[in-house]
Amino acid sequence: MKRFRKNFASLLFVGLIAFALPLMAGTAMETKTGTIEGLACATVGYTCPIDAADPMIAVERDFVLMDKSGNFYLMPNLDRGIKARYALKTVTVKGFVDEKYRSIRVEELIVDGKVVWSQAKEREMRQRLEERTF
Repeated sequence: MKRFRKNFASLLFVGLIAFALPLMAGTAMETKTGTIEGLACATVGYTCPIDAADPMIAVERDFVLMDKSGNFYLMPNLDRGIKARYALKTVTVKGFVDEKYRSIRVEELIVDGKVVWSQAKEREMRQRLEERTF
């Protein structure tokens, strides 16, 4: 019986690894550089907003990272307000890229060589806020 449990546990472990490998292959940590632009405009091929005063910033529902080759990537875990703040700026994004869905799960947002947002900093801030609430 002990031998069966040992073999079953080994088989289960190998099976889990074999099942997880294709799921992990879909995303990889990468660094992408481009500008943050409005999603609606990016899908039709326009550059907008035109400048920081453009009312399109308020109307735009979401923003994407547009690279030099014209490919754009959604950034679903990055708040819309942060994306709007850096609209039209050249940024570098470090995160897990999923080419199938043209998205990046952002780990760090870098502007002018400075990390302006990171997943780790947000987690830390949320934890501090939770500790201070009653």
